[in-house]
This record gives sequence, structure tokens and C-alpha cells, in this order.
Amino acid sequence: MDDTFSIIFTSGTSGIPKGAVHSFKSASYGSYTINSAELFKDSPMKEQTYFSYLPSAHVLDQEVTHGFIYGGGRIGFISGGIPTLIEDLSKCQPTFFIAVPRVLQKIYDKFNETYNQLGYFSQVMFNIGYYYKLNAIKNKSWNYINWDTIVFYKIHQVFGGKLKYILNGGAPLTEELYEWLRVCSGAIILQGYGLTETFGGICCSLPYMTDLNILNVGSCGPNVEIRLVSVPEMNYTIDDEYPSGEIEIRSKQNFICYYKNEEVTKAVINDEGFFATGDIGKVCPDGSLAIIDRKKNLFKLAQGEYIAVEPLENKYCTMPLISQCFIYGESSDIFITAIIVLDSDELKRIASNITKSENDSLLNIDYLNKIDIKKKLLQIIQNYIKTQNV
Repeated sequence: MDDTFSIIFTSGTSGIPKGAVHSFKSASYGSYTINSAELFKDSPMKEQTYFSYLPSAHVLDQEVTHGFIYGGGRIGFISGGIPTLIEDLSKCQPTFFIAVPRVLQKIYDKFNETYNQLGYFSQVMFNIGYYYKLNAIKNKSWNYINWDTIVFYKIHQVFGGKLKYILNGGAPLTEELYEWLRVCSGAIILQGYGLTETFGGICCSLPYMTDLNILNVGSCGPNVEIRLVSVPEMNYTIDDEYPSGEIEIRSKQNFICYYKNEEVTKAVINDEGFFATGDIGKVCPDGSLAIIDRKKNLFKLAQGEYIAVEPLENKYCTMPLISQCFIYGESSDIFITAIIVLDSDELKRIASNITKSENDSLLNIDYLNKIDIKKKLLQIIQNYIKTQNV
């Protein structure tokens, strides 16, 4: 069981990608974690369907795929990449779906486009149904009217119509997106937490163990120990009323080492066997864990101000206009710089609104410079990001 099962490389968002060496033992415990959650208490795993669309090299997809095989469930694989995602979802009709915020945000943005094209009566009906169902969910009550069959059934069909759970991982959801999914998807929204080094998820906000009105990643699974370590330079301490600090993990899912990188391995695994994740966690009032910050992507500017890059990048990427965002800063400067990749469809729509025309030259760089679109785009981005409390 201690032989090497696989070497899975990290994404490289916080530095050069590192190869996490996993044993058959760590992979097996990772697969067992999915089944130990007992999400499908009302029916055996063999009656459930998981839709796999993440790359096979992605550790979370490996964990869930192995878990469903172990439990005897069904797995449907995407046929042609992200462009066929919606079509494949409707055909596969999964009961379990894992996602990252960017994918869910794209679905939400597409809904908003459709919503804005609805007539007045349809928008009013949606708003009424949304209001009453959201209140019922938050208060754990019920409605006399089944709004799912009247208002939300078309959104259910986008996910295949049989969805029971959506597991979000990779980054936290925004409050707005979380509420929309709870109301409109027809599924229970779970927040998970894990890393390449832990062979995927080690925490999950299970509905029977945590308050789903709080954005949190729940509690840890079996054979997992978690502790918080104070990070005074970021004002996170375990002595607060609700303790916060860097998350350290000791579990049977933990990796053995980084491939041919003994120095970095020793830097993150201490003598007690705890792995320092670089993520900042906080204990919620119900005892669950919330991910609130990132230690590894932290740098200090010339005026002494610390900047946490990842939360900022995630905020910008919730905007439909922005496809990718990279933020960089130097300790000798008093400012940070963002490199932004724009979404071509959204850019074309904005350019069309400015010029009041539609033609193939709207995305031509010379034409865009001619209509002085840069200042307009910058203003649109600045106005949006102000609404995100940045």
C-alpha cells in the first residue's frame, strides 16, 4: 500500500508546479472519503450518476471517479470538452456534479442574459418565486406553491433534471452565486476543501452536520486531523473568539513527498507529520471550517501593506467581461498591476452597444483603439469591482 500510485502535479498558481507523490494507501483513503460521507442515504451509490468533465489528471476528478467505482455508481464522461458541457449534462442526467466557481459563474452569467430578455410578467414571476423559495430554504420551512415546477424547472433541465448535489471546490463561491444555486438548481450545494497533496477533498459541508446558511467547507472526514496555526503578520490568531490561522493537515490521504524536491517537502511537512497548506481557515459559530484567505500568495508593498492576491483575482473573475486575471506586485512599489484577458463574446457585445452596430470588425484591435474602448472598459471594470467590496 505504500508503493507509488501516481504523481499528480499542482497547478502552479503559487509557484513552479510540484509533483505530489501519492501511495496506493493515500489514494484508497481518498476514494473511501467520498463514500463515508453517506450523501445518498436514501439509495445505494449504485443508483447514482456522476458526471465527469474535469481533466483526468485533476485530483478531485480522480478522487470522485474512484469513489463512485468503489461504491458501484455510474459515471458519465464529457464527450467534447467544455463546448459540449450543457448538452452532455442533459443527456447524462447526473445526480452528483462537482464544479469550480468559474464554471458555475458561466452558467449563472448565461442565465442573467436570458433573464434580461424575458418579458415583464416572466421576470415578476421569477422574482416572486425566487423570494419565497429562498426564504423557505434559509428558514428550513416550506411553501404551499411548488415553485420548482412553475418557475425553476428549465434551470433544472440545464443540469439534467435529476441533480441532487453540486460539490464546489477550488475556491469559495460568492454569496450571490451560492444563493442562486440553492434556489434555482434543485440541488443541495456542498462546499468542499482539499488539495493535490491530500488526494482531493478532506472536508465537506454535509447537510446533516453543518448550517448550510453559512458559506463553509464543513468538517473533516475520517482519518483526517486539522489544526490552525496563528499567522500574526496577517492578524489571524487562534486566540480569537472564532479561531483563525493557517490550516495544517495530518491524514492518511496525505502525499508522501514532492517528486525530486526534498527541500520543499521538508518546508511543508513538519516532524509531527502535519502538512502546512498555506490556506487560512476560520472556525465558524457552528464549529465548521471556512476558508477565508491565502498565505502563500501574500506579498508586501513598499508602504508595508500586505496584499492577498488570490481573493482579488477571484473577485475580478466573477465579472462576465473577464475571462482570466493575473495580479502582480513588487515590494519596491506602492501599487499592484493586473493583467486581464477579456471574454470575446462580452467584449463584442459591449463594443456593439458603444457603436450601435454589429459587424465582424468589432473585435479588430485597430477598430477598438479607434473608438477609444480602453477607457470605457476600464470604467466598466472599476464600477463593477466597487460593488464587490474591494
